[in-house]
Amino acid sequence: MAGTDLVQALTRGLKILEMAAASTDGVRVPDITEALGIKQPTAHNLARTLVAQGYLVRRAAPVRYALGPAVESLANAGSRRQWREIAERSVRALHEAQPAATVILAEWRAGDVEVSMRLHPSHPDHVEINPAMRLPPHTSASTLCFQAFAPQPEVADFRRRYPYGETATGPWRDADALDAFLAEARRAGAIALSDARLHRVAVPLHNAAGRFAGTLGASYAADAGSADALLRSVVAEAKRLCRHLEQIP
Repeated sequence: MAGTDLVQALTRGLKILEMAAASTDGVRVPDITEALGIKQPTAHNLARTLVAQGYLVRRAAPVRYALGPAVESLANAGSRRQWREIAERSVRALHEAQPAATVILAEWRAGDVEVSMRLHPSHPDHVEINPAMRLPPHTSASTLCFQAFAPQPEVADFRRRYPYGETATGPWRDADALDAFLAEARRAGAIALSDARLHRVAVPLHNAAGRFAGTLGASYAADAGSADALLRSVVAEAKRLCRHLEQIP
């Protein structure tokens, strides 16, 4: 008979998770016994096992079970995988549009802006994943993009960690001049820096909820192409990437 080879305990555990997800206050053991047609000790043991694995949390007065952090972690892992696959395609596409450029995708991690993906023109077929690159606070287009577009609490924390003037400060004479540059970048929607050596560009990435998700950036030698061409390529690819981000739950 179809279904007779299913693992009964697993099926019951999944049903309990469905019940907990459908409940605003959590599900009680008597609810579980009635819905699954099992004895109370069995229901209790199933719930206790799910609590031990983090898929449920136990609440008291009265005792009931709600979804635990492992459920969210599982869902986030899937979203994170989707994000990485889409981001890598965008990094490669940007490199194809600008073969002389070094392309990076950066994210906010535990108080720093770090490179999540990097594609260097010397190795055009290889996207480095998490290359352990922490970006400088005031001279990287990506960290400046973060300061211009990320949520204010995270930016304030970043600036407490890296007060202006304690590290290389770029071309700005003081913090007020930097803030004026960042305000103009917000109006323009991107960071663009050029000097005699390099053109550097970074564009913010936002998800479906409008939350800051990271930056897409690129740089190349000043004699390798125009700053405007680099900016157009990065902006165009960032827009495509954000459209894909909107499809990720």
